[in-house]
Amino acid sequence: MVVETVTPIVGEPLRFHVRSRTEPGLKYLVDLESYNRNGECGCQHFEFRLRPVLAEHRHPTPSDRTRCWHILKARGWLLDRMLEKLSEHLATVGAPIQGVRRLPFADNRAKSEKLL
Repeated sequence: MVVETVTPIVGEPLRFHVRSRTEPGLKYLVDLESYNRNGECGCQHFEFRLRPVLAEHRHPTPSDRTRCWHILKARGWLLDRMLEKLSEHLATVGAPIQGVRRLPFADNRAKSEKLL
């Protein structure tokens, strides 16, 4: 049986339960919208080390330096799903993103090597 590390909260697209690495039965609530989209978590590392740093600023700048493991996991989970949906959408539309020309992988590699 596979136990999911990140579980989305139904009806709250930016909130998740993230399983603890050290205590398998424990889950932390992660809110990715908090602190100017830096994220907020109920774990001790966030509460005692990261929250005080974020609280010093009225509009903190989001940074991985002020995100615990649980916030990073929730962000990664969400980004993976968003990229999947975007990729599916682009495949159905059949058009590249405006202003971006997609080249086959081999062409990209050849152009990169010429730059070196």
